Amino acid sequence: MPSEQFRRRFLGSLAGVASVGTAAALARSESTGDRDAADDSGPGDTDGRGGGERGTMATTAGGSPRVVWSETFGTTDDRPVGAVSAHGDGVALLISPRETDYGLRLVRFLPDGSRQWDRRLDAPEWYSGELVRADDGYVAVVRASDEERPWLLSLGSDGERRWDRYVELDDALEPNSTAAGRRPGGGVVLGGGMGEDEGRVTWVLGTDSDGDREWLRTYDTHGFRVMDVAARHDGGYLLVGESDPHAVEGTLPFVLATDESGREQWRRTLGGYAEECIGVLARPDGAVLLGRIYDHDRQEAVLSTVDDRGFPVWRRAFEGVEPRDLVDTGDGFAVAAASGLHGTDRLGRRRWDRDFEYEDLTVAAVAGDRLFVAGQVDSVGRLGGPEMWAAGVSLTTA
Repeated sequence: MPSEQFRRRFLGSLAGVASVGTAAALARSESTGDRDAADDSGPGDTDGRGGGERGTMATTAGGSPRVVWSETFGTTDDRPVGAVSAHGDGVALLISPRETDYGLRLVRFLPDGSRQWDRRLDAPEWYSGELVRADDGYVAVVRASDEERPWLLSLGSDGERRWDRYVELDDALEPNSTAAGRRPGGGVVLGGGMGEDEGRVTWVLGTDSDGDREWLRTYDTHGFRVMDVAARHDGGYLLVGESDPHAVEGTLPFVLATDESGREQWRRTLGGYAEECIGVLARPDGAVLLGRIYDHDRQEAVLSTVDDRGFPVWRRAFEGVEPRDLVDTGDGFAVAAASGLHGTDRLGRRRWDRDFEYEDLTVAAVAGDRLFVAGQVDSVGRLGGPEMWAAGVSLTTA
């Protein structure tokens, strides 16, 4: 779900919010019509955020999903788990190191909570990143602090380094709020914006499986900031984010669709004042969007769907929930938030809430019959930074 994809998810700069109460007290639903009843589309392939047909979520007697394992590990220096990617029956977490120890850390968890491997790798200084699943491993995509280019690191399924390189951008373009997704057939797709003082252009770039640039497109978007990218089922891509963050009237969430070579097909602005779109799950009939309203002290998560032309289908809002990530659980969706997990049915109607011993849930992904979540511990860790934590939540099989 992730995180500025999301930029705020990457940096972990969001403060925690108050614990969430009952579903009845929190859920405020808005529907756009009778099309709700016909919306039962299956999930897509989105690096562990689309879950496939697995049946229903395993729940406790109280209705919330059952936590199978939970553990703390390692330390950071006020930097959270940055990204997660599912591969096979496990997940890999991309973790930013302590300020004095540049590089990156990758940890792979198996369904029972055991760690298959734990790698610390050299990398340029960075402050936001994504982890994209490849056919035989992963590609870490980070925004380097000292370079105006994204940096890619290819890893095998065992977490071993294969290659790394910077991706060249054209003059005046910057890796501002860079988001990344998987390209069908190999490679990655990157989306971002120009520097705030350079203009109002959004860009999208596709690489081959070796990380070399194949194409680059720019769009005059009047300040759209990209927060997530997903591959469409027809071979194109969806870019989501927020409109001009400096606009007096406040930001609006946007969706921009391209073909397989990054050529724009359509764009839409959605939602209302002080709202942004931070996550997207592509589906054959459109997309599921995760949004956030951040008007002063007001916090709301917004779950909505659009059709294959970007027009709204249904929309639900959850007051008091500060969202971070979105996953497809097969029979519904789960929103990872600062306050825990919040589950819905296929129409976005609230079904259950699951809190954890530790707050600041940052990322989530589905692999096999497990929903994995991870974040930071609030207390001080062993080496002077807050410990990280991860947990596995059970999913039943069909």
